[in-house]
Formats: sequence, structure tokens, C-alpha cells
Amino acid sequence: MAKKVKGMATEIESGGLETTVVLNGYNEFKKQLKLADADLRKAMDKEIKSFITPVSSLAKSYVPSVAMRNWKSGGNGVWSSRLGWDQSEVLKGIVVRQGGSRSKGSATSAAWRIQNKSPAGAVYELAGKKSSGSGTAGMSFINAITLRGGRPSRLIWRAWDAKGGEQAITRSVLETINKFENELQRKLD
Repeated sequence: MAKKVKGMATEIESGGLETTVVLNGYNEFKKQLKLADADLRKAMDKEIKSFITPVSSLAKSYVPSVAMRNWKSGGNGVWSSRLGWDQSEVLKGIVVRQGGSRSKGSATSAAWRIQNKSPAGAVYELAGKKSSGSGTAGMSFINAITLRGGRPSRLIWRAWDAKGGEQAITRSVLETINKFENELQRKLD
């Protein structure tokens, strides 16, 4: 008798700085798929990435050449080398990755993620999300960046929403996983 592939229970949580789709047994499913047919596993990964990559491409199109007046790299300040604005570095920092470690206090880990690895890009993306700044300088910075780039979630989240992330992308990824789950079951039968 063929081994039965156990269906994955899913739940979608949204809010704060991330959208979470919980796939119970996803890592085990990926292992079984790779054992049964490594090419099938690669095809699934490629198909899932094809839904996510357009979001990162759109996010990159939102990266301004100048984030705001006087935000530049190469200055004399302590933070200018880490947080100086360099459009090419911010563009390189927006990446699609598979897998990830668990967040502190979480029982889940990322299967796929779009992240901005550039410190300046992350500040640009989220400045003003949780606070309006502490002190005059912080408030001025957040006001200036908001006037120039809009409300927080300026790059990746803006692209995610524009591409219908919550509905279209999440649904497409889940349908793809289901399709490959069924394909694995056919191979096991």
C-alpha cells in the first residue's frame, strides 16, 4: 500500500510587519517531495518563486535615487557608513529568499520571504511605522521621509499590496503547494 501524503492545514494571519501563512508539515512535505523526485521539488520552488519575484521587482522600481535631501552615504557621522543612502545598495538588498530561522518567541519559520537586507532600505521602508519619532530630529526625519516617499511600507509592502499579495499571491502559492502535494501522492500510489 502506498504511503499517504498528509494534507497540510493552513491558516493565514496578517498584521504588523508581516503576513504569515502557516503550513503545518511543509518542511516534511518538501523532504518527501525531494526524495520522490528532486526535479519535481525544484519545479515547485521555481513556480512559487515566480509568484513572489514580481513583488520584489516592483518594490525595486519604487526605490528613489535620492530618498530625501541630505541623506547620503560617505558622511562623517557614526551612522553614515551603515545608513547612508545608496540607491544601488538598496536595490541589491531587496531579495527573495527561501527558508529562514524562527523569530524569537515564534513556533514557525519562514518558507519564503522578501526582505530588504540594506539597513538604509529597511529604515526607508519602515520609518514611522511604530512611532512618529522621539525628539525633534526623529520627528523631522519621519516627516521629511513621509512627505517624499509616502506612508511607511514604502517599498516591499507597497509592492505586495499592489500585486494583490494577501489574496492573489497567497492563494497562488497555496494552490501550487496543493498541486505538487497531489503530484507526490500520484507518484507514491
